[in-house]
Amino acid sequence: MPGAGRGGESHPSRFRATIPKPKGSRTLKQTGSRIEIRFLKQIVGQQKIKTMYIFLDIDGVLLKLVKADAPVPEIDLDEDFMKFDENCLTLFENVVHKYAHSQIVISSSWREIWTFETIQSLFSKKIAKKILGVTPRCSLPIKYLRHQEVLDYLKQYYCDAPWVAIDDKAAHYPPDAPVIVTNPYTGFDNKAAEKLDYFLAHGKLGTGLNRRI
Repeated sequence: MPGAGRGGESHPSRFRATIPKPKGSRTLKQTGSRIEIRFLKQIVGQQKIKTMYIFLDIDGVLLKLVKADAPVPEIDLDEDFMKFDENCLTLFENVVHKYAHSQIVISSSWREIWTFETIQSLFSKKIAKKILGVTPRCSLPIKYLRHQEVLDYLKQYYCDAPWVAIDDKAAHYPPDAPVIVTNPYTGFDNKAAEKLDYFLAHGKLGTGLNRRI
């Protein structure tokens, strides 16, 4: 143990030197070799970062929709059939990678078609390991079905942490839900990246920003 001497005795002077001085206090009061618990709690509390969850849609987010009157781009079915938009994916991954406490759950309807492993393989390895799973399916006839599925996931895994959904349909969530709503024809763009970055840094969406992009 750092600062321990012979016979297990601690050295207050050595141990004290490793503890930063809390703001607003002149000295670290000690009783024998024990530093006051309230100071330790303050120091540890400053170091804790809570996990934050991202509930991720895919169509209209990482895969742009094509307008009906737009020319259909040529695609290679072998190469492009299961592939996200490169710009959207890069922007999303760059933000998520900055924050070690970020975790991803797939809320997209893709989870009903493709296996979890298939979806996970479409992301880079550094981001794929952050994908925990998918939201459970809810068969209840309710208005905000996807929102309910998010709540069911949080309840199922006893998650009590800040979360945000990224979706191209605002109607999937109630007005007061923490959602970044993308334009389905532009997908996850710079504005969406800015909002996600703010959320992961502060644990909430910016009050001065409209949630729809």
